[in-house]
Amino acid sequence: MIKYNILIVKVSYDYRIQYGILGLIIGIVEEKDEIDKLTNDCAKTGSVLELVVKSNIRGNGIGKSLLERIEEYFKSINCKRINIEVFGPNKKGLNFYEKNNYIIRDMIVSKKI
Repeated sequence: MIKYNILIVKVSYDYRIQYGILGLIIGIVEEKDEIDKLTNDCAKTGSVLELVVKSNIRGNGIGKSLLERIEEYFKSINCKRINIEVFGPNKKGLNFYEKNNYIIRDMIVSKKI
């Protein structure tokens, strides 16, 4: 059975409180079962499911701050890796993660049928 620990980090900076929540990041940690540990690389891995920053304030370091906060959390619970899925055509997103020392490790190809 797969179990998930879910973490949601929201940021709302006080000096911009009139705008509400400026961004959020959602991550999970999958707990591996015994079969996974025997058959796969079983390093404890955190996954970022969503990283969203209001479009009109992007480029001000909020996304980087959110990413750093979830990285710190994953490190604190002994994760050895972080995975983030990025939509292929999202070049800005890919560039953002590459600037933050992430590498493209896997690719998924898709076809409508």
